Amino acid sequence: MNFVSALLTGGRTSRLYDALVLDRRIATYVGSVLGPGERFPRLFMVDGYPRAPHTTADLEEAVYAELASLAETGPEEIELERVRNQLEAGAVRRLQTNFGLALQLAGSASLFGDWRTTFGLEERMAAVTAEDVQRVVRTYLRTENRTVATLVKTPPPAQASPQ
Repeated sequence: MNFVSALLTGGRTSRLYDALVLDRRIATYVGSVLGPGERFPRLFMVDGYPRAPHTTADLEEAVYAELASLAETGPEEIELERVRNQLEAGAVRRLQTNFGLALQLAGSASLFGDWRTTFGLEERMAAVTAEDVQRVVRTYLRTENRTVATLVKTPPPAQASPQ
């Protein structure tokens, strides 16, 4: 799911950002994250801020349309390569300092039971295909798996006029 998250919202050239913020201009922000932790199965969360006059319902519908498109046609090779490059660059940046290396090794040891998994990420990411992405989206990002929360700012109470 990390790969799918990066594909959908990993930067200004990602699928959702390009479609909803830049092209259709129905959102000011769209992002995704896996959480709340890493040890146990996680939730894939997409959040976004609608751009007026669009509503949260408009944004939700547009996200669903993009997910359906991804499940149907899969990503293009250029999208896969962009995500691979981003993930590899992130791995290199994390390993540039002693502290970053220590965090990476400790995380791999605690999550996977082997510190060496730190050094296999690039190979695993390079092996991801468009069909893999389609399978993951079809399997996990289904309508019946969704929980939707909409936060709406309520207007302040009206000021009483002085008598």
